[in-house]
Parts: sequence; structure tokens; C-alpha cells
Amino acid sequence: HYKGGGYYPRGGPETIPRRMIRVIEKGGGKVMVRAPVSEILMDERGRACGVCVKGLHVFAPTVISAVGAPNTYKKLLPEDFRHKAHEQLEGMTHPDLQPHFSLSSMFIGIKDESNELQLPTHNIWKFPGTFDHDANAAAFRKDPTHPFPAVFISFCSAKDPTYKDRCPGKQAALVIGPTCYEQVEAWKDERCMHRSKDYQAVKEELKARMLASFLEEFPHLKDKIDFVDLGTPVTNDFYLGNYRGACYGLAHTPQRFRSAWYRPQTPIRNLYLTGQDACFVGIASAMMSGLITVGAIDPLLFLRAGAPLMLPQ
Repeated sequence: HYKGGGYYPRGGPETIPRRMIRVIEKGGGKVMVRAPVSEILMDERGRACGVCVKGLHVFAPTVISAVGAPNTYKKLLPEDFRHKAHEQLEGMTHPDLQPHFSLSSMFIGIKDESNELQLPTHNIWKFPGTFDHDANAAAFRKDPTHPFPAVFISFCSAKDPTYKDRCPGKQAALVIGPTCYEQVEAWKDERCMHRSKDYQAVKEELKARMLASFLEEFPHLKDKIDFVDLGTPVTNDFYLGNYRGACYGLAHTPQRFRSAWYRPQTPIRNLYLTGQDACFVGIASAMMSGLITVGAIDPLLFLRAGAPLMLPQ
């Protein structure tokens, strides 16, 4: 989907959910924020019939989970019904399905009062000296002080033509780097924004390494930086509801696609998966996983719409 260049939403990423919400509400739906689901509700016949949100029972004929297979089966499905998901729970323990890396995201604020920095609009993938990615990743897994196997750099402010009017004199950069969950796992249960000094020390070390990598590519921005913040894998868990900080779900290995249970359908009637563990990785997958899940719920939908698609049985 990058052939011929990529796309960026005019007005920033927040325009995507805003437009989606319009469609959802037009169809009679409702979008709730700060409304974490604590449990999938089950009826007397063992069928999913809704969700529990902050003690409120919200009933529905169909429940679609987009929080990943581990969270769905290990956390949200009531314990009395988990035996029905034995194949899924056992399958997720396979070594080749464990998330190998999580991600740390660094956000950089840059002063550009004269609007003359001319920052690139393309994304940058930065790799160490050798292009043996498997070897680089294995070395990093063994010793997280080893050079990052890859670093992603992007200037969202340069991509959006409305940014200068919305945030005059400012630019924003995003740097993403791989992080082993074990580096911060010890502090996963501490309160967000109030974690211990030991955690802060690990976070500052990651921040320094990622910032140094960024400045290697853009040394002229060093004196322009006036804000830096970093989110680690446990930050991902808190804000995104990830499993072990894995933004992209289960490991993307051949075992993922060899697993017969890896599909939108679940062993619980009226419960379906979508998102990162119903298809594969990335933005295009997020879109396609929704279509695949809809097709699993109503196989005739595409035929009624005039699209002769063949859907998995």
C-alpha cells in the first residue's frame, strides 16, 4: 500500500476516528471512551451476549473483540468458559507465537519559529551496519544494549499541510524502537506516571539511546528540541490495552498462519475476533481484518453488496 507513496490524514490522525464515529453513529451505534471492558457476558446457553463496562452490562447479539487473542481468551472470557477455548489458549503458548519485541515510542517537540526547517515528509527506517536482520534481532534479544535492529523516524508535522496553521512555530517527530518487554516487566503493576526510580532510570536510558539515534540523522535539530517524552511497553499496556506491550499482537511467524484456530471465529457462539490477531500486521491488515470478520459473521453480506468474494469457512 506504499506503492507510489503513502497517505497521511489532513488534520492529523485524530480525523480518522472522528470520521469513523460519524459512520457508526449514523448507523445507530455509540462510541464510548474511557470505558474499559472487564468481562464478556455469557448467557445460560454459553453464548456471548454483551460486555461489562465499569460495572454496567451492555447487551448485544454479537460481540467483536479487537483487543487481541491473549486478552480476549485470558482476561475477558469468564474463567468458567475458558475450557471451550482450550485450543486457543494452548496454541498461544507455542514458542513461535510469543511476541519477540515490543516497541518504545518517543515523541519530540521541535521549535521552528521561522518555518524554515524543511523536514522530510517520507518515513525513515534506520538499520545497523549489517543488513542481516535476523542476526541483529537475535543479538538485541540476547543483549538489549546491542544496537537497535531497526529504528523508525517520522515527522508527522511535515506530512500534514494544516499543521503549521494549527501549531505555528512548532514541529513534531516520532521515533519508534524495539524494546524487550523483560526490560520493564518488573514495573508493569505500578501506577502509570508514578512508577519507581528504577523504572525511570531504565526509561531515561532508552530515551537517551533513541534520541542519539535520531540526532545522528538530524544533528541540526539538536538545539531546536524543547520537548521529549517516551512511552515503554508497559505504557502501551496501560493506554492501548496490549498484551505484554505487543502492539502488533502475536508473533508474525509461519506458526501464526499454520494455527487452525487463528481466525475471526471463536469457539464461543456470537463472539468474534478482529484486529491484530485476526489477520496480519499493519494498517492495511486492520482494515482487511474488519472485512474478514464481517464476512465471518454474515457470509452473504458481500454477495448482497455485489462483491463475489470467497470467504474462509
